[in-house]
Amino acid sequence: MISSNEEILLALSILDEDWITQAQAIRLGRAIGLVEATVRSSLFRLSRSGTLERSSEGFRLSRAARTRYDLTLPQEAWNDRFLGVAFSAEEVRRKRRDGLRYQLRRLGFAPLSAGMMVRPDWPEGHLLPRLQVLSEDETWSLTRLEVLQEPAPRFAARIFPMNEWDREARLLAERWERLGPAIHELSERESLAFRVELESQWLEWQVAAPLFPKELCLRHPNLWRAVSALTNLRERCRPGLQAYAALLLSRKR
Repeated sequence: MISSNEEILLALSILDEDWITQAQAIRLGRAIGLVEATVRSSLFRLSRSGTLERSSEGFRLSRAARTRYDLTLPQEAWNDRFLGVAFSAEEVRRKRRDGLRYQLRRLGFAPLSAGMMVRPDWPEGHLLPRLQVLSEDETWSLTRLEVLQEPAPRFAARIFPMNEWDREARLLAERWERLGPAIHELSERESLAFRVELESQWLEWQVAAPLFPKELCLRHPNLWRAVSALTNLRERCRPGLQAYAALLLSRKR
């Protein structure tokens, strides 16, 4: 279950517009089941934290938020390289180091050894903006790893619980495949609420099982099946969302 703040951010990311007024944000919030007071409170908190930018034109996602809520599925081929984060921390900084490990796990890194966490470097450079948020911590350094001892897919299967993720992905894929036929019955407003719920499930899933390169997912059929079902639902929602965005933006107040 995601917070009202994240629901607002997801809705803004899905609509992919620039500035929206407070009145438009309130109508957007109602479309996804949030009352006006909740939307106003979220706008205030998100602006104060810098997650939303605010001006005389209204509100928009900050650059960092656009990176965090980038919902595109990368198409680039994997180069078989891994991104490694190496640790070097004194015992007195143990709590800080453990916090960094937690953040890296949320980005899809897994422990290779006591002082190293890795994940596929895919798409190349895609993770760097998110890692820069952690760059003030001097306990770690970044490196790109070439796996020479064994094929990269076999190495990944040894480090990451791909088979376990595949079993869990089957349930997600089945749920999403059942939803497909009903989308044409949704109104424009309902299309946005549906898409926010879909993306919230996707984001929660990625915390447990990050999106990995197609070359790895294809070896685990349900992982790729879930990605394909997500892509299909997004496409089916597109006409309704476009119509809703046009209606929302036509009214400034």
